[in-house]
Amino acid sequence: MVSAYVTLARPYAKAIFNQAKSANKIQQWSDWLEYLEALTTHYEMDAFIKSPKSSKAKVAEVLTEIAGQRIDKEAKNLLTLLSDNKRLGIIPDIRRLFEQYRAVDEGSLNVQVTVPYPLEDNERQSVVTALQAALQKTIHIDTTIDPSIIGGIIVRAGDHIIDGSVRGNLNRLERIL
Repeated sequence: MVSAYVTLARPYAKAIFNQAKSANKIQQWSDWLEYLEALTTHYEMDAFIKSPKSSKAKVAEVLTEIAGQRIDKEAKNLLTLLSDNKRLGIIPDIRRLFEQYRAVDEGSLNVQVTVPYPLEDNERQSVVTALQAALQKTIHIDTTIDPSIIGGIIVRAGDHIIDGSVRGNLNRLERIL
């Protein structure tokens, strides 16, 4: 699912990725962003961040205190910057975009696959093989189960969406009729 904040997150993600690559800290930043996402999206922390009683400075202080030694000064600076600009809510988008930049840099592609039921191992491998052949990249898939698509598959690879679901076909048929 694409967030409405992806446009805000893109410059942050690109800058973080470029800095991480030049400092040879891509894995560290990946881990830090994963941690920051978990920290800021926890329901209690989310309520604290969004509370009108919580000042930007207090939010940044509490988050950096909780993070402690799990993140370094650079990641703490990011937390402070995002808190000062009231943009802590874009951390999940920053992380997702960072991982996309990482995958492109490594010659691989993270693909979101939506299916109506859990895939068997051989079905999953068939999807990976077909996508690798079509896209000429190493594919890593993340599967989401959504029974409402009825049958078929929806593939999201970067900015591209291939809707081969029964629901998608029914919607197209409805528009034609």
